Amino acid sequence: MAPRENKCTVLLAGPDPPPSKLGPCTTIWVPLIETHTVKRSSLILLNIINQYDTVLFTSPRTPRHLKEDAETHNKIRELKEALTSKNIWSIGPRTKKSLEKHLGLNSNTPKEYNTIALAYELRNRGVKNVLALRRPGAGPELADIITRWATYTELHIYRVKLDEFWQYKVAGIHVDYVAVTSRQIGDYVAKMNWTSKPAIVSIGSLTTKRLEKHGIKPLCTANIYTLEGLAICLESLESEKTGKRPRPGGERYGG
Repeated sequence: MAPRENKCTVLLAGPDPPPSKLGPCTTIWVPLIETHTVKRSSLILLNIINQYDTVLFTSPRTPRHLKEDAETHNKIRELKEALTSKNIWSIGPRTKKSLEKHLGLNSNTPKEYNTIALAYELRNRGVKNVLALRRPGAGPELADIITRWATYTELHIYRVKLDEFWQYKVAGIHVDYVAVTSRQIGDYVAKMNWTSKPAIVSIGSLTTKRLEKHGIKPLCTANIYTLEGLAICLESLESEKTGKRPRPGGERYGG
């Protein structure tokens, strides 16, 4: 009889439902945060976009909210036309796919899927003026780096609201792992009162630094800053239990 496959569970918290499996683990989703479109005049939005050559998208949620706002004002065609003429960059593959899905736009991505890599990619390409479509409270690294050599403006497209009942949603949940997919989620994870002590896995180095500020040392940090990178992390951790050789892509911490 073949040995029974080890089963594991991983908690993901965020506004968007994750895949049902992440690597070898079954996912449990808790929607800790909600996102809401920032309402503004579409003429103001289009005027701002037209002032810049390069437009950045740093979240897969931005294209959806941008489309929602344009449709409210019957300006979706004008929005697409304005963006089509721009040098568009996405932070990673999920954001790139979201742009294609909601606005039908192609975009570039940096070699590494994080804001610091994106900023230096733009510098290397000689970009001089940049508009970043983001949310309030997004990490400051993008602005800190790009303003050293280029004009930089952030325009807030959506806002994030924490579910006031989030602590009740996670109370009593027993999982093997918690996957932390952003620094903001890391802040919430640090405040959770777990009845068990699940292992923490992090989507990337910036998220890991935030967790470490809270005294949390992730068991694994993804080298590929995507859900696929987290899946590789989980495969690596689970392989230690089964003796299988994991795929490369997860940086192992701890003992």
